[in-house]
Amino acid sequence: VGDLETAVGDIEKERDFYFGKLRSIELFLQIKQDQNWEGCDREDLVENLFKVLYATVDENVIVDDEGNIVPAELAAEEEEYEEEDLLEGALEGADDFLATELGVEVVE
Repeated sequence: VGDLETAVGDIEKERDFYFGKLRSIELFLQIKQDQNWEGCDREDLVENLFKVLYATVDENVIVDDEGNIVPAELAAEEEEYEEEDLLEGALEGADDFLATELGVEVVE
């Protein structure tokens, strides 16, 4: 039973890996289509599709919001910085609210 559970787990990981590739290609093509294929020639299109297809688990790539194929680590770092910026903006907004609406001075 343990061997079967391990085999099923491995098969599910492999399925998810290949589904992720298909989803990345779909996102890439949708973004390029939404951009009316501007700045995308046939060679770039094929090269980016191959980047997704041939990426291994260790060198995972994703499609960013502009339709670029980037290493997953880079995207994760950018997302972390964006989250920090959002948090900082929210905190500044809270300070302004406390000062103007409640008359509370925020001391840092």
